[in-house]
Amino acid sequence: ALAARDPRHIAALALIEPTGLGLSGAASATQSATQLLLGAPVVGTSIYNALTSPVSVRRSLEESYANDQLVTDDLVETYVQSARQPGGKYAVTAFVGGRLNVDILNPRRRVRHPMLLVWGEHARQNPIQHAHAFRVLKPEAEWALIAGAGDLPHDEQPRRTNAALHRFLERLKVDTRGGRSPRVSA
Repeated sequence: ALAARDPRHIAALALIEPTGLGLSGAASATQSATQLLLGAPVVGTSIYNALTSPVSVRRSLEESYANDQLVTDDLVETYVQSARQPGGKYAVTAFVGGRLNVDILNPRRRVRHPMLLVWGEHARQNPIQHAHAFRVLKPEAEWALIAGAGDLPHDEQPRRTNAALHRFLERLKVDTRGGRSPRVSA
C-alpha cells in the first residue's frame, strides 16, 4: 500500500508470503472482542501470557515450519523473549485483533516497482494458492519458491531465502547499470 501511495521512496519490493488480498481491513467481531479482552488489565495479561507461553509459541512454530524438528528450545525461547519485550503486548494484541490486516488488492494494481514474491513450498497457514492469486494481479512479479520451507521461509531456510533475495537484487543492479529500467522478468 505504501509503494502505491508514495512510490518515490521505494525502489523494489521483496515480499515474503504477503497477505492482504481480499481483506476488508476491518477486524471481525471476534478479533475486536479478542483485542478488547487483551486490553483488559488482569484478563488481558493472562491471555497475553498464554499466547506468548513457550508451549503456545512452540505449537505455532511447529505449525509454521515444514520440518518441526527445527523448532528447538532455543528458537522457542527467542520467540518468547521477542513477544514479551517491553511493548510486545501491543504487537500481539494488534495481530490477534486483526489490526494488522491491510487490504492491498487495489493498491497492488498500482504498484509499478520490480517485485519478488517469496513463498515456502510447504506453507500451510498462507498456502501457495495465495501466491498464485498475487501472481494473477502482478504477472510480471518475480517468483521464488523456497524448497523445504513452510510459512516462515526466511527463518526455516535462511540460506535459500537469502539466495533468492540476492539474485533479485543483483538483477536489479545489472538492469540499473545497463541503463534499463529496473524491471525483473517473471
